[in-house]
Amino acid sequence: MDSRKQRSKSGEAETASRALWARATKYRNGKDLDTDDVLDVTHWMRQVTGLILGLVLGFTRTQGMIGFVAYGLCAVLLPLAYLKHVLDINDEEHGGAYQLMTEGLMPSLALYVLAWTSAYSAVSA
Repeated sequence: MDSRKQRSKSGEAETASRALWARATKYRNGKDLDTDDVLDVTHWMRQVTGLILGLVLGFTRTQGMIGFVAYGLCAVLLPLAYLKHVLDINDEEHGGAYQLMTEGLMPSLALYVLAWTSAYSAVSA
């Protein structure tokens, strides 16, 4: 009985995340997204950015502070630019610019460092 409930909840979560991504990518107007959806989109955009950037900079053997500065700029500016210019979202309606800038930043940094060091080690070995 519990496993059925758990499968049902995971299926509902998967459907909800697909619906969220569909609304965030299909529509060019973010007015139908509530605050939780906007923060979810910001969080997951940052995770994808951290992973891709970490792999790219690792495979290109980037070292030191340049990698962290590149991550900082991309992780903060890309999601904000997408939310403001593509979805036309007013940040004050969703917790302010600081809330949008910091949503998912630390987990994304951890994923970035993991991908960066793993890719760099794979190329250097």
